[in-house]
Amino acid sequence: MALVVLLVLFVDEAAVRDPGRFDVVGTILLTVGLSLILLVISRMATWGLTLATVGVALSGGLALVLWWPWERRHPSPVIDVTVSMRSPVAQINIASFFATFGMYANHLITMQEALADPETAYGLGLSLSTAGLMLVPSSLAGLLLSAPAARLISRIGPGARSSSAPRSWPAPSRSASSGMATSPWS
Repeated sequence: MALVVLLVLFVDEAAVRDPGRFDVVGTILLTVGLSLILLVISRMATWGLTLATVGVALSGGLALVLWWPWERRHPSPVIDVTVSMRSPVAQINIASFFATFGMYANHLITMQEALADPETAYGLGLSLSTAGLMLVPSSLAGLLLSAPAARLISRIGPGARSSSAPRSWPAPSRSASSGMATSPWS
């Protein structure tokens, strides 16, 4: 409730109005598709690989398969997949996916190791609250290093290549007029 009050008080209404209509069908297809797939992923250990589990996963996949062409044709899509597939945007989306996947995998593995029984030879047998405290250092590091990382990216530029970057990646060029990094794939 406090967020709604702050929103009304401090966020101005957009000056430009988009006359597009809300994509109800696209929203339903995306919600059903992702929900069913995530449901199967989260319940696979208890449900096992049964015909029902496979049917739920395939239903979610079918909803996403139907969602894709619907979004490409709709005048006001929920997610503009045409823009999402352009090279600079797609590269950012792919990198974000792998970075997020790595972060969640790290948290999952850390919690599994912390909570596992010490008799398993890899577990620490910690309580849930103590195991949760093991995630605090990485969370604080992300919080504290985000501002310096943003300053570093602003100073050096997002296209600065480290020595470990593959040589096949083209380095972004600098626009003489704006000083902004431009993508070679645009």
